[in-house]
Amino acid sequence: MFKIAFDPSDLKASTVSEMPGAGAAHGVALVPDVSVAFITRSETNTVDVFDRKSLQPLASIPVADDADAILYIPSTKLVYVAHGDANMATLIDPEKRATGRNHPASRKPEFPALDSRTGLLFQNLEDHQHR
Repeated sequence: MFKIAFDPSDLKASTVSEMPGAGAAHGVALVPDVSVAFITRSETNTVDVFDRKSLQPLASIPVADDADAILYIPSTKLVYVAHGDANMATLIDPEKRATGRNHPASRKPEFPALDSRTGLLFQNLEDHQHR
């Protein structure tokens, strides 16, 4: 289950709505151009699509193992999903609600960040423990 539950103006949490669904929800990406949002579900290896206004589920997109962090890249109009255990990232077309290319990573990609000024995406890669 995914809960929509915060007010950024005062940082107080309250439940606005609960969205049913299987699999742990790891991240949410809002896509303003098409009024939808995407949720990563790591246990079911899906990215669920829902309407941002009605909060109704619209689709479930199969993706690689361990879908973790997710963000929308406005300059490319694509949704980026990091898969830690699969050592890869997936690009999703939000209008078609379908996966595009998969990009292998040398280590586990976890949480990315997007520089809105330059358009560069920064991806941390979780390394093995050094002893």
